[in-house]
Amino acid sequence: MNSDTLQSVLTTLKQNPNDHSFVTVDTVIDVRAKCNKKNRANGTSFEESFPGHSKVYKVSRRYDQAGLSYFNNVNNKLAKKGLPPMEQGERKWGHRIGDTMLIEHNDKVYIELFASENANVSKHQYIWDDGTRLTKDEVNNLETNFLPIPKPSKKQKAAGLDNGELTIYLNIKLENIVRFSGYGVTIGDTREIV
Repeated sequence: MNSDTLQSVLTTLKQNPNDHSFVTVDTVIDVRAKCNKKNRANGTSFEESFPGHSKVYKVSRRYDQAGLSYFNNVNNKLAKKGLPPMEQGERKWGHRIGDTMLIEHNDKVYIELFASENANVSKHQYIWDDGTRLTKDEVNNLETNFLPIPKPSKKQKAAGLDNGELTIYLNIKLENIVRFSGYGVTIGDTREIV
C-alpha cells in the first residue's frame, strides 16, 4: 500500500477525545533491525543463532483504538483510583501533525494507536526472508534473547497505575502498514495476512 495515500486519508480524520474508534491494522515489519546484535543468554550473534537467515519479519493483525487522548485516558484511570491527575508534558518523540492521529519523526510518518485492553485479540507471526514461518523454538529464541524487552511507563507507574492498568500506545510507521480499516474506511490489501 502507498503510505502517501494512507496519510492523505488519515489526515482527514481529526483526533477528538470523544470520537475514538476501534481500528484493524495489518503490518509487515522487519524486526531484524530492532534485534540485539548478540544473544542475551549465550552471546552468539543473530547469524550464529539462526544460520542462513539475515532478515525476519513480524506479520501482524492488530485490533487497537485510534483517536484517544493519551493524557485523558491515563487521567481517567487515575481518577477511578482516587489519585491526582498526571501532568501533561511535552511530547518526547516526534510531533503531532495538526489535530490528527499522525506523528512525524525524522521525516517518517507514524499512526498513534492505543493497544487493546485485551492483548489476545491481536495476532502475529514471524517469517523469514524466504517466506517460511519460524518454528516455536525459533520464535522463543528470538523473543527471549534478541528482541527488545518492553518497558512499562515509569511516569504512569509513578502516578500510581499498576502494570495491568497502564495505557500502552504504539507508533506504527505508515510504510509498514499493508491494510487499515476503521472510521468506515478500508485501505490496502484485503487478503488475510495472519
